[in-house]
Amino acid sequence: MIVLKKICAITPFNNFFYIDCIYHSIFTVLGHFKKDVMYILANDFFLLKEQDQSKIAYKVECVRQKCIWRLLSSMGIEMRCEERKEHLISFIKKEINLDHPVIVQIDCFYENIRAELFGQTHLDHSLLIYGYDESTNVFYVFEHNDKNSLIYREKEISMLNLYESMHGFIRNYGRSMFPICMSLFEPCGKPSALAQPSLKTLHADSYIKNRKDAMNQPQVIKKYLQCIGDFLNQTDEERLSVVINTVNDIIWSIIVEREKANVFYNRAQLLSLLRELHNKWCNIRLVLLNYLYHGVSLNEKKDFALKQIQDICDIQAQFTALRDQIVMDQLNQTKNHSMQH
Repeated sequence: MIVLKKICAITPFNNFFYIDCIYHSIFTVLGHFKKDVMYILANDFFLLKEQDQSKIAYKVECVRQKCIWRLLSSMGIEMRCEERKEHLISFIKKEINLDHPVIVQIDCFYENIRAELFGQTHLDHSLLIYGYDESTNVFYVFEHNDKNSLIYREKEISMLNLYESMHGFIRNYGRSMFPICMSLFEPCGKPSALAQPSLKTLHADSYIKNRKDAMNQPQVIKKYLQCIGDFLNQTDEERLSVVINTVNDIIWSIIVEREKANVFYNRAQLLSLLRELHNKWCNIRLVLLNYLYHGVSLNEKKDFALKQIQDICDIQAQFTALRDQIVMDQLNQTKNHSMQH
């Protein structure tokens, strides 16, 4: 009987935030098996969209070119899952013994290693498990200190507490697009049944699929920024947190776009525009936080935010046009090269 088992040479993904915690776990697994996370980024396209015709109800949506499971399979990563409550702990140990990292979904209300949430706030979350110790009845996991921290570290959680936290997720959140408990692994000696697309082809296909919406983003963003400007004139504190959350999503989507730009475009002007967009959205977030926490000189800060709003509208239009030009030039070059050969 194995008493202590840890998967060697696995480190948490802390490069940048991506969608939610479960993707950080998946990226950690991809890094462990030396797979390129850029395939996920190339597959996904982010768009700001208005929700339910509400004036400031906007959301950053992810449009996927391929289902994530098909994409992972084409990269040589397979998934095995277990959702029967009575088998969850034994499944985790069995998979860890095979050197398969395990991702579980939990409710942080029951997770006693998250002091700021334990017994206070329900929050759906995921953990990556990379080991266990039978002598102390603990699992080794990657976890962050609080929901505002993006840095995942090695931590220990008791087997009983993990079980309770998983049950809490099942009770309070039910099913999601991901299983409650799954392992990801490279099948030994078994090639993927799905052909892995080239990175550039995957990215180009994703862009073309979303090109119409992508070209319309300056108008959508301008409308949203106008709503924020109106909102600053008659602040509704109950909706302020919703607006800040959307701005946060816009900021991390710009960071993701910058990661993609470094790989697929590598044009100094485009990267410069993305830096400007990032900085100005951060400025708007700072002003909104001042409103939330009743800061001083709010009228001056509102005027500052309104200036940032105008700048963002101009920069977003430049970025959208330049990105489209670059992608279409790349596609034409590829097409001409193919015709010559």
